[in-house]
Amino acid sequence: TAGSAAPVADWDSAARAVAAAQGAVFPGLPESDWMAFARRTYVETGDGQIVPDFDPAIVSAPASKPPGLMARLAAWRLFAKLNSVPLLVVRGQNSDILSAGTAARMLRRHRNASLVDVPGRGHAPLLDEPGAVHAIRTFLARVSDPA
Repeated sequence: TAGSAAPVADWDSAARAVAAAQGAVFPGLPESDWMAFARRTYVETGDGQIVPDFDPAIVSAPASKPPGLMARLAAWRLFAKLNSVPLLVVRGQNSDILSAGTAARMLRRHRNASLVDVPGRGHAPLLDEPGAVHAIRTFLARVSDPA
């Protein structure tokens, strides 16, 4: 879950709130990384208040039923339009948003896609994990020199 959409008293409180909300899908994240995570997901307003910097609807409970057939077909139709461009899918192993099955299906449907599963991370990986960094560098090298 994304956590509470309520303002917090200070940056330490923001880091604790993020750690409480995300700890299960980001196990073992060092305390210093929780502060960095908080700084990416909260913002200090002009009056000094520290508030979430994300759409509060993201913390709402997901729909009790999956999207209907038409919605799923439309999403895959849109995804198919990406088939002409290289694609790197960076998936957190603990993601509750992008399942391993859906990521595998993306690879089957996209002729120029690659996938990295980042261990011990939820959705979305922080992108500073060694596996993510290596995959991103490899991908960028490949697309900048396709020969």
